[in-house]
Amino acid sequence: MRRYLSVLLAVCLCCGLLAGCGGKSGEKPENMNQEIYNYGVKAVDAIDSFLEADITAEEAEEKLSSLSKSADSVSSEEVIDSSVQASLNLLEAQLRGISYDDLSDDVESEDLSKLREARDSLKKTLNIK
Repeated sequence: MRRYLSVLLAVCLCCGLLAGCGGKSGEKPENMNQEIYNYGVKAVDAIDSFLEADITAEEAEEKLSSLSKSADSVSSEEVIDSSVQASLNLLEAQLRGISYDDLSDDVESEDLSKLREARDSLKKTLNIK
């Protein structure tokens, strides 16, 4: 009987691990406009490139500015799309603050923390890890 219960418990735990917490990562959330989703993913990539020092803050800010303008031109009444558009605008503003501060390659950790926080929030909205 103990063996049966332990096997049953192990199977339940494995099913729980496989099921996870919901939808698959990397899939566009339901009701999200595909264009908005694509702009959001590109914005996350631009922020990651900046945080990994592959591009400068100015270059990342230019990319975000372009993505933000493109996203704003998409007509959508979905709340989730508006959330992504607001996140793009926030990230752009934070990068603008970093790129125009006289920090000479020494960006304050608080600025980076806020940027990472905003990026992580966007990633959560987009359902990407």
